[in-house]
Amino acid sequence: GLPCRAVAVVGSTLAADRLGASSVASFALNAAAPLMVVGAYVTTAWAVTGAVPVSLALLGLGAVLAVWCVGYVRMGQHVMNAGSLYTYLAHGIGSRVATAGAAVQLMAYSLLQVGLYGIAGVQAAALAREKFGVDLPWWVWALVAWVVVRVLGVQGVGVSSRLLAGAMLAELVVIAVIGLALAGGVLAA
Repeated sequence: GLPCRAVAVVGSTLAADRLGASSVASFALNAAAPLMVVGAYVTTAWAVTGAVPVSLALLGLGAVLAVWCVGYVRMGQHVMNAGSLYTYLAHGIGSRVATAGAAVQLMAYSLLQVGLYGIAGVQAAALAREKFGVDLPWWVWALVAWVVVRVLGVQGVGVSSRLLAGAMLAELVVIAVIGLALAGGVLAA
């Protein structure tokens, strides 16, 4: 179909060439990190429980993601701006559905964010209490996490991109050190 007026307005207001290849690659690699967590969780759940439904759930999720990926790539050939889900929905289905989709997306991300701050707060409180003897309520740690995200959020995408790239590099170094230590232990045995 023809692009609606909302898509044209969004397309003309987004700045072009603001992210370099390294920033885009960094965001793409960091976006894949949750898949590693899910992969580790699913395989552990299956190993511990031996439950076939865990595998079936993984197959179902894979099928949904495969269909989504095909559609996303096909739409990428027709939508030529840096918009998000709204842009794709508006271009393909219409602005009313896109507005509803954006509202659902906003609510889902907001609830996810609240949940993640809660998890981070509880885990940080337990770690601080166990390792450092600091006994603060979980919500203090959640608030600290929110402040850090808030400060980084207003610094611009370049700062976040460099921070994520540094964190990913540190993660790879830790994984390599652990892998070498384990391989050394296996070879020595």
